[in-house]
Amino acid sequence: MLQDKMNRYEELWKQKTCSAKEFSKIMGVSEHKARQLMRMEGFPVITIGRNKRVLLSKVDEFLDGLIGAVL
Repeated sequence: MLQDKMNRYEELWKQKTCSAKEFSKIMGVSEHKARQLMRMEGFPVITIGRNKRVLLSKVDEFLDGLIGAVL
């Protein structure tokens, strides 16, 4: 069961972008908290039409800058 979950997350990480819902699952937070993160200045997000997509290759870099922060 846990291995299946890990495999699904690995597949999501192989994508270039993901939605807020997918990002919340990857991060293990609520969709509301994921959307809060996505609204932070400097967060690696692009808008395509009305859809916001997280640039997965840049997320670690952004999160490294938040070490010690309380969100």
